[in-house]
Amino acid sequence: MRMPLYRCNYAVVFGLMLLQCGCTSSRPMAANRFEIAGDVQQPKRWSAAEFRAAFESDLQEATATSKGREIHFRGVPLLKVIERAEPKANLDRKNAALALAVVVEARDRYAAAFSLCELRDEYGHAPAFVAVEIDRRPLEADRGPVELIVPNDRKSSRWVHSVARIHVVDLTREN
Repeated sequence: MRMPLYRCNYAVVFGLMLLQCGCTSSRPMAANRFEIAGDVQQPKRWSAAEFRAAFESDLQEATATSKGREIHFRGVPLLKVIERAEPKANLDRKNAALALAVVVEARDRYAAAFSLCELRDEYGHAPAFVAVEIDRRPLEADRGPVELIVPNDRKSSRWVHSVARIHVVDLTREN
């Protein structure tokens, strides 16, 4: 008996998505650079300085708690970064954005996955930030070039240090 998609285990769906999007590639990325790629019209690679300059007007200051410690950070909303890359979506489908997923992968292959809509105010309103500094200091080399921070998560499991890749995936595309 087939289980309807809406009742399936989302961890399995995201695992399959990781395989589909190529986030498990062994393509090396320089430690001081990261990229946005996948189903986007404007893929891009940045150093921390290039990223900061490109998004200077979008930088926000915020606080978050990790392991009982409050941190202050400056970062760009992940949604702004994705929108600037212009995701490719099958616009013939109703609510096409609902089928877009985002995987943020670290240099050590740690990854966190999001539905694009969960980042939007009208759906999930789960802000995530691409941080360029923590506690008023640039990220240390072993945590940079940027770090993903999800301040509203109760656990910091979706925080990604040493971001190497932000990968956008249209889950409805044909392989």
